[in-house]
Amino acid sequence: MWRLHYYALKAGRIDLVYIGHSGEVKNDESLFIGIAGLGGLKDKLVNGEQFGEPRRISWKTIMQYEKIEALDIYWYATHNDKFIDCPEILENKLLQKHIEVYGRLPKWNNEP
Repeated sequence: MWRLHYYALKAGRIDLVYIGHSGEVKNDESLFIGIAGLGGLKDKLVNGEQFGEPRRISWKTIMQYEKIEALDIYWYATHNDKFIDCPEILENKLLQKHIEVYGRLPKWNNEP
């Protein structure tokens, strides 16, 4: 399970543009992470939809439109042998913290 952050480099500035997650904790507290090509992190990044299209297509379009020079994608494991943190709960906490600090959601979390 992963927590995701996307940062955009534009005109010498780096901005956090998206906070998301992949994977889930099921009702029985077991992990559902997915496997390559079937819902895992790679599938979410390559085939997951954002801006109404698969990211492999929409990112090129939005980067050109917004004049973004590069995207940095960071992911953080939310579990280990001793702890399991629900990635959706962590995402919601981080989004709330972003709102408290900046008064708004990250730009790409606001997509229509």
